[in-house]
Amino acid sequence: MFSSIKTISLIGAGNVATHLAVNFFRKKYRIGEIISRSPHSARKLARRVKANPIWDPALISKDTDLVIISVSDSALPGITAELNLGKIPVVHTSGSVPVNVLKKCSSNYGVLYPFQSLRKEKIVDFRNIPLCIEANNNFMRKILLRLCRSLSGNVIYLDSGKRKILHLAGVFSGNFSNFMYCIAAKILKDSGLPFSLAVPLINEVAARANRNSPSEMQTGPAIRNDKKIISLHLEMLRKYPQYRKIYLDVTNGIMKEFSR
Repeated sequence: MFSSIKTISLIGAGNVATHLAVNFFRKKYRIGEIISRSPHSARKLARRVKANPIWDPALISKDTDLVIISVSDSALPGITAELNLGKIPVVHTSGSVPVNVLKKCSSNYGVLYPFQSLRKEKIVDFRNIPLCIEANNNFMRKILLRLCRSLSGNVIYLDSGKRKILHLAGVFSGNFSNFMYCIAAKILKDSGLPFSLAVPLINEVAARANRNSPSEMQTGPAIRNDKKIISLHLEMLRKYPQYRKIYLDVTNGIMKEFSR
């Protein structure tokens, strides 16, 4: 049985796979193989971490100590159906897929879910990123704890149910908030104003959320029930009917939430 992880192979070459491969490589782990159905993507990431690019998950070397599957949620079932790793530890990186999707792949399986928005274009240091882990047995839990603590000072054990809740919260706090920035950028651009004007405001709101409860920091016309300003904004948004509806829904949501 494996006592520690030295060689890691990754299935996938997208955003999360790239960050994990590069961060583990920087920590002196050997990246054995990068497996991707896109030869170009596999070769590109493999060169970066001195790994061997391959295209078929069934060809993973039996000498690897850990297989990380980092693909889209919809692709996971197809990948797992092809894998028979015996006792080789395997994890997936999804926030919303249960751990037991891997039970037929290996007797040692789990989850390594980085709770962060990741893009290939900018590799981030994992030191402060929450790494959420889950394991099917104590052995797997121990090796994942040791492995992830070599990357981050913020490792947390979450079962599949709690991890799904965290993923949902991430959609609200990350994906939805970024879409709000997209709306703001569009409105500003149409009026000849740069989005850079909004960046200090965005940074301050994010900083407040780091220091205080978000509910204590809520500001704006909705929480003040400033109907005059709300009506003005709705009138300004008539040429953006899709944004007008979002404004109205969010405004009503804030009013209901803070009238309790």
